[in-house]
Amino acid sequence: MSFDIWRFAVADNGIGIEPQYHEKIFEIFQRLDPGSNHEGTGIGLTMCRRIVHRFGGTIWVNSEPGTGTTFFFTLKDGSLEA
Repeated sequence: MSFDIWRFAVADNGIGIEPQYHEKIFEIFQRLDPGSNHEGTGIGLTMCRRIVHRFGGTIWVNSEPGTGTTFFFTLKDGSLEA
């Protein structure tokens, strides 16, 4: 059996994320601006990381303030070779 890796990217053109927060955003209940009017509980990216890891993948972010953010993740191809 052989596994290939699938790589996905999801990008936006939002405000971006400072480099020092690239790991923090994947921790549960961590919001970069808790006093803001943006909705959310701070568990979404934690759940994404858990799901991706459960399926043998990795997740990471590439972002610069003012230019937007791209989230990348990989998953193993679970199909069987004939």
